[in-house]
Order: sequence, then C-alpha cells, then structure tokens
Amino acid sequence: MPYQDRRAVTDGRPMPLSPEDYAYLQRLLQASSGTVLGPGAQATTELRLAAVARREGYANVEELVWRVRLLGTSALQQAVVEALLVHESSFFRDRPVWDALREQVLPARLRANPGQRFRAWCAAAAGGQEPWSLAMALRRWFLVDEGGAEIVATDVSERALAQARAGRYTALEVSRGLTEPLQQRFFEADDGAFVLTRDLRPLVTFRTLNLCGPWPDLGTFDLVLLRNVLFYFDAGDRREVLDRAAARLRPGGFLVLGSGEIATHTPRACRPARLGGLTALIREAA
Repeated sequence: MPYQDRRAVTDGRPMPLSPEDYAYLQRLLQASSGTVLGPGAQATTELRLAAVARREGYANVEELVWRVRLLGTSALQQAVVEALLVHESSFFRDRPVWDALREQVLPARLRANPGQRFRAWCAAAAGGQEPWSLAMALRRWFLVDEGGAEIVATDVSERALAQARAGRYTALEVSRGLTEPLQQRFFEADDGAFVLTRDLRPLVTFRTLNLCGPWPDLGTFDLVLLRNVLFYFDAGDRREVLDRAAARLRPGGFLVLGSGEIATHTPRACRPARLGGLTALIREAA
C-alpha cells in the first residue's frame, strides 16, 4: 500500500521493512555496486538506514525508502547506497599478506622492468588504508618515490574516497596496523586526528569506479590488489571482475586476493599461486 496509508496503520511507529522494500534495496545495491544483499541482512540494513533516516529528517526507515523510491536517482539514493556498503579496512591488513608482498612480490616486480615505473591498482580501496599502506611500503622499504611508482586506488563510494584523499584518520584507525615508527614517519598530529605527510601523497591517485560497471582505461599493472571484495558479488560478477582485472596485469604481474579468498576461476593466461599467506594469480609471461 502507499507509504501514507502504511504510516497511518502503524501510528508512526517503526516497523520492519516490507518484503517489497527490501527487494528494492537488494536490486538497488547490486545495480549500484555489484554487492549482493542477502536475505539474512535485513536487521543490519534497517539499523544502518535508521541512522540515514534520522540524519535526513525522516520519521523512520520505511519513510526513507519510500522517498528514495519516489525520487529515483538522487543524492538521497546515493546516501542509502553508501550506508549499505561495507567499508571495513585497516592499515597493513592481514600481516602475512604484507610479509609476502614485502619479501617476494614487490622486489620481483620492481626488478622486472628496469626503467619502467611500477604501477599498482588497489580496487575497493574504501577509506584508503590499503593504498596508503602500499605507498608506505614502497617508500620505507624500497625507497621508491613518485617517479618510480604509481598507485591507482578506486572505490564505488564517494564518501570513502573523500576520506582516502584527505588522508585523515582517528587515533584508533592509525593504531590498527601501524607500528610506532610508521606513525612517526608518515603522520602528523592535527587537532586530535592524524594526517598523512605530504611526501607520501604523490604516489597515490584516487578514482571512482564500480567494479561491476564500465571501467575507464586504467592501463596495465604490476600488482592488482583485489582483496576482500569478490565475496560480496554473485558468481557471474565474480568471474567477470576477475577476468577483467587479470587482463590488466603486465606479464608476470600479480593479482592478489584476500587471505581467506580462493580463486574459483582462473582467468586466461594466469596461474594460481600461494606465497606464504598470500593468495594470488600470476599473469604468464608473454
């Protein structure tokens, strides 16, 4: 029934999302980002959207969803999508992965093409902790500056990318994964927060990208970090994204998945590899 009638029936009290509204949110999120919203996530969905409803001045979640459906594409729709996306990240997340990158992958790729700039792509970069971690690794461990490396970081969320570009984090966010020497070397205290130093910033550029939508010409890469994102997609999208990302690897390049992820499909001209705690696909040499 129309929202106004439903509100009258409930006397203004919150009620669970109707199956129709939840199905709409499932379609919206998958179309906007590729993320599959499962049937067991309704309670979490309602909790996240309750915060949006309060912020935007709506009486409850069902009124918010009704308004989004009425308006179609809008800033309010984007706010709903942003609230439902998962942005969990931390600096140097999954240390065994970073140990393998430091000890095996990065040295191999930095030596692979003398005179050619090392290029990496961090897909689903969220708030920027992963690309900035890679920038710190290149600068601290391998003395690489912006002339020797380029990191492209992408995400579907404009809100997450705004934080990533700003390079501004809370004390809690900085404490998750960063050693004291790294904090002292690459961050400055600013009004209770921590801000990345300027010498690190030229290494990373940020772009908005929906992995399940059209891709711009990103070029080719020595390293693609596609970590902890594919399991949010359905099987068809996982396969397509994996194929498209692998096609952007340079010969000998590495596509790295999350530590708990398994490549259920091996793209053409690639072979699976396990290096310590790192799960990867390696592009065969031409």
